[in-house]
Amino acid sequence: MRRLPLALTIAALVILAVVGSLTGSSAAPQVSAPVTIPVTALTLVCPPISGSSGENAMIVATNAAGALTPPTQAVGEVRATVLAGRKSTTTRLHLTPNATIKARRGVNQTVEIVARGSIAAALAADQLAETGTGRYRGLRGGRCETPGTDWWFAGAEGRVGFSDTLTVANPAPTAALVAVSIWSDKGQVANSRLDSVRVPARSVVRLPMATVAPDRASLVLHVHANSGAVTATVIDRRTAALRSNGGDNLPPTQGPTRHAVLSGFAAGMGPRWVIVGNPTPVDATVTMRLAARSGTFTPTVANQLVIPAGRTRAIRLTSAFGSSPGAVEVNSDQPVVSEGLSVTPQRPRRPDLMWVAATPALDGSAVVAAGRDPDAGPTTLVLTAPQGATSVRVTGLSGRSRSIAVPAGRTVSVDITDTIKTHSPDQWSFVVAPKGPGPVYGARMLSFAGAHGALVTGQPLVALPGPTTLTQVREDPRVAVNGG
Repeated sequence: MRRLPLALTIAALVILAVVGSLTGSSAAPQVSAPVTIPVTALTLVCPPISGSSGENAMIVATNAAGALTPPTQAVGEVRATVLAGRKSTTTRLHLTPNATIKARRGVNQTVEIVARGSIAAALAADQLAETGTGRYRGLRGGRCETPGTDWWFAGAEGRVGFSDTLTVANPAPTAALVAVSIWSDKGQVANSRLDSVRVPARSVVRLPMATVAPDRASLVLHVHANSGAVTATVIDRRTAALRSNGGDNLPPTQGPTRHAVLSGFAAGMGPRWVIVGNPTPVDATVTMRLAARSGTFTPTVANQLVIPAGRTRAIRLTSAFGSSPGAVEVNSDQPVVSEGLSVTPQRPRRPDLMWVAATPALDGSAVVAAGRDPDAGPTTLVLTAPQGATSVRVTGLSGRSRSIAVPAGRTVSVDITDTIKTHSPDQWSFVVAPKGPGPVYGARMLSFAGAHGALVTGQPLVALPGPTTLTQVREDPRVAVNGG
């Protein structure tokens, strides 16, 4: 082994001594302060709207900065693009503080909304569509969502009497590839065409459930983008002898999980269901707890249910709820997917239906852009506190606000019309802010008792996207010394 010259050896010892003094136990590593990045850009894609079949449909976008706590000043630019491939058209939206995009007669439109600037942190948009008569009579609505790679739904149908359609939208300038997996009450649906579905740039693809999963019930859908980022929407329409039994959008629900809360079941004597899907290769044992107006309990029909591997099941909870609004807490020993359904009857007229999704507890301000039924029916909040007592504050664009208390283990249904109404029909937007101390879940419900039947739709409360906090960086010279 070659020996180093004496001078180099001494120099090396000096360097090691200096490094040792820096990395010894007496030297505290330097830790940088956390950095918070505000939201300055946002992309939302809305469920489709159409002016066909007598549908009165719209998209409402709102700048809720003035109704947040504390109120903020939001500036920037908001643009809307109708996704139609090379024929896509873009217009600028002027939010004062709302802007409305109306459906065009006979044109099925999926709209992308893009915000730049501080307005992105206070922007929300919703879709709302009402059909008063005919085969597709019903009220449906949904949030405009940020593109992502995974979307889950539970409750679509491929049977006769249903006209359910999955719409996948790709707002990007390049094509996306998605895989659609479907489970039913009879097991997983085998359809090779769903393994790789190409969604062209700035376009949408529509998949009728009667075509891809014919005669299958209680469908659980998983839309996964293998490339790109997309949004997915399921429209559920039900008919009997060409007469409507209602319709609504299925809101996206939480992916497979062992614990979920479905809040927003409507009051009344109509049927209530929970659809549970088990996409795992192991049988799942599921127990449900109901949080109603009077308290929390586990009904016999929802205790220790076995959902076979790769199958779905619809559980009827009508008698357990009675006429109370409520929520369902789903607990399972295997990850499952769940969604709830309320049917609002208006005998002898036709019914309508409202879907309830599993969402996280509200951990920030939720903005509802479309807060008014087109026929001026009431606006209701259904709120659940499955653990400790809690409260929320509701603030309308007019500045009026109110506090709502939610007792522990209970669900409340509160008419907030007087708090949020304004002189302008399209400006009934509002903010729901949790005040604690316990977690709270909830949904906005719009309803109307029309001459042709009941009209109802729900929308889960989901917090606005918050600022991003970057991970703290620890400055440690030992990394450079020991890393070699």
